[in-house]
Amino acid sequence: MREGFSRKDDLLPERMKNLPQFGDYKDEEGCEIKNFEEMLDEYYEARRWDKQTGEPLPEKLHDLDIT
Repeated sequence: MREGFSRKDDLLPERMKNLPQFGDYKDEEGCEIKNFEEMLDEYYEARRWDKQTGEPLPEKLHDLDIT
């Protein structure tokens, strides 16, 4: 937040969302990221950040004693 980053900056390169082209996991369907936005929502929720902005929620700031 201090540096101006927000949810729009939380991205993965497209090549990281696809199955690996070689190696042990090249045929593992579970390695392909098909629902990045949902995963990002879960990440934010677990950390108590606003899902729309990526900013910490007021109760998270309170827990961290940041005002």
